[in-house]
Amino acid sequence: MSEKIYEAYAIGALMGDGYLAKRMVRLKVTQKNFMKEFAKCIQKTYKIIPHIKEDKNLFICTVHRVLLAKRLNKLTDGGSKIPSFIINGNDRLKASFLKGFADAEGSIDDTNHKHQIVITQKNRELLEKIQELLLSLRIQSKIYKKTNNPDQLVISIIRNLKKFNKLIGFSINYKKKKLQSIINYLEKLNTHPEIYWGVLHEWKNKTTTQTKLAKKFGLKEGTLKSWLKGRRIPNQIKKDLNYGWVPKNYSEFRRYFKFLPKVS
Repeated sequence: MSEKIYEAYAIGALMGDGYLAKRMVRLKVTQKNFMKEFAKCIQKTYKIIPHIKEDKNLFICTVHRVLLAKRLNKLTDGGSKIPSFIINGNDRLKASFLKGFADAEGSIDDTNHKHQIVITQKNRELLEKIQELLLSLRIQSKIYKKTNNPDQLVISIIRNLKKFNKLIGFSINYKKKKLQSIINYLEKLNTHPEIYWGVLHEWKNKTTTQTKLAKKFGLKEGTLKSWLKGRRIPNQIKKDLNYGWVPKNYSEFRRYFKFLPKVS
């Protein structure tokens, strides 16, 4: 199984930034630790010690092996499809592939008050499969269609970012640090789903006053009131409701808080 884990990462990296020909495979990147991880996976999987060439600001790994190129082309249909052994594999296989692909095509967007992972890819069908794999790991994402640029898959909201960080992560150091940085920032905002449902639960059961409730959960009274009146629902809750991820007693919440939508 360990060889499959390494192979899944290598395939993810190649499908993102690589090149598959009939007689060789090549990866060309700017990050040394990314290249080292890819080279390690090639060696562990195929017992080949790949040669890495450094050219100015690029690291280039080229492996001239006809059988290897043939295998990878067949598995990925020329680099356009995720292999079935990954799609039907366990969570570790999926996560390893996604890590390789995210190392290649992923970035951390922390501009203009954004706190999200962005995966860019011109192959819409492939991006949708990436989204399915993420969802199978209970990581929500959204695809944005771009008119003059490649489409983007966006992972946002602290719950999804933390799951990505724990289950998948990055090999590239600066991406690791930026992801942890935005998670640290979001953790200070006090809008986690457990806080939201906790507030609604206690208010429904009439256990305290709004002032005490706000103090207990570390919220501003204005935020608390907007939640209780339904004027504002945190983005994570909206996404959870959209996917049908709700508390077990959601029907009770809906009877009391009329603003909550029906979910299938």
